[in-house]
Amino acid sequence: MPLQRFADHFQAPWPNGRGTSYEIASQTPGVAGWTWRVAIAPVIEDCDFSHFENVHRQLLIISGGEMILNVGGKIVVCKPGEVAVFAGDIPTT
Repeated sequence: MPLQRFADHFQAPWPNGRGTSYEIASQTPGVAGWTWRVAIAPVIEDCDFSHFENVHRQLLIISGGEMILNVGGKIVVCKPGEVAVFAGDIPTT
């Protein structure tokens, strides 16, 4: 397996303009309109999640502490090493 350096991954600004995702793998690398993808996204401040119609999100914290989300009025506590699953088209902060 070839080494993949972080800086070599496709970078995409978040649709909400508040951060950047680094695409690790995708059905269509570097192309909008994907059906699935794996990305790393450093979260440096509280902000709304970008809206993705008909997308099922799975969030895994790989470093740092827990993250508390409000997913459509429901509080979801995301802990490092545990996968949080939620819809991409529900308002999430």
